[in-house]
Amino acid sequence: MKNITFPKAIPIVLLIVVLSCLNACPTMHFKAIAPPPPAGKLRVAVLTITGNGGPSGWGLPHKEWSGVVVNMVGEYLQDTGIYTVVSTEDVDYAVGSQTLSADEYWWLKNDRALIKQYGKALYADYAMIISRQASDFDARKTHYYKYDIKFINVTTGSLYSAFDHLKHIRGNTAKNIEIVTKEIFPSLYKKIFYEAKGDLLATAMSKGRLMPAEEIKKPGTPETETVIAPPSPPKALAKKSPPTPDIYSADKRNKFEKRLEKDLQNKTTGTDKTKLVVYDFNANEQLQVASLVLSEALREELFRLGNFLLVNRENMVQVMSELRLQQSGLVDEKQVVRLGKWLAANEAVTGMFTQFGNSYILQAKRTDITKMSTLGFGTLKCKAGQEEELLASLPDLARKLAGWEK
Repeated sequence: MKNITFPKAIPIVLLIVVLSCLNACPTMHFKAIAPPPPAGKLRVAVLTITGNGGPSGWGLPHKEWSGVVVNMVGEYLQDTGIYTVVSTEDVDYAVGSQTLSADEYWWLKNDRALIKQYGKALYADYAMIISRQASDFDARKTHYYKYDIKFINVTTGSLYSAFDHLKHIRGNTAKNIEIVTKEIFPSLYKKIFYEAKGDLLATAMSKGRLMPAEEIKKPGTPETETVIAPPSPPKALAKKSPPTPDIYSADKRNKFEKRLEKDLQNKTTGTDKTKLVVYDFNANEQLQVASLVLSEALREELFRLGNFLLVNRENMVQVMSELRLQQSGLVDEKQVVRLGKWLAANEAVTGMFTQFGNSYILQAKRTDITKMSTLGFGTLKCKAGQEEELLASLPDLARKLAGWEK
């Protein structure tokens, strides 16, 4: 038998490696869906991955778990007002039969080129990959699961991620799911948002500029009274709400307001911090999503100061939804007082985000709800194309609103 010299062996080794990769790494193809109508909201495609379940296995099979998680995440993201979520029907159409097994999601873990291809087929701005994997035992042989979220900009490939662990509650699948959906995901999303807010703002501004002129609406004219509007048709993935209370008569509405105020006060833990509600900034349709990103970023900065107990935006939206209140143009003082009372808040932050010539201006003020006196005020300004300066200046704006700086 002839000895094969090292230089001659190199092509053989390379051929073996290539053939192995071809066998182990199947080519993925995606079918493009029909283009969605132009919109300012950021379009997100959500996918789930189930890894090894460890000795305890999974109480809920991947398909059922994926359905629960995708539905919950879709509701959560859409409730922020920033996102619209790609439907599961569109995802199934784009990926086709390539998703028969959870193992076939291997390409999502490391191959950003495929993720970009996948996102483009769905006309998505971002892909959110949610995975679960059995983790190691601790010293007491307690079983933990690792939950990981990767948030990827489909165009640039920028990756933002966060993870947490869940102590497995044996025999209680419902409780495990509740912890994941009610505690772990919201916490991980907040971490990702804080890391990706610059990316989100840039994408929102870019999409806003591309909106057709006929799609752009001016900010709603503030009302002098709280507006009770007729129920609107339910949105996709919208949460099922209890029957709308009959609040159209003054007497019944007053009773409803008192009950709502009492319920919210009961949920407030004992603290000496001032309870503050930060309303979404007023903006036209072109800047609406960008204004929501800035509103949420300011909430985070005010929270970090440690002086305030912030009303969750979810609670604010829920109250407005139950009362059928208009959510645009909420700058009228009577609305601020009434909603603040319902939310058991002492103070409120309102503001607006607008364009003036070649500049963008963000104004915000903090108001004592009971006295209707201004406690803090601030203005930020940047040139078009330099919107990241607004985010960089938000900590200073938060300190001005809190009265720390003049």
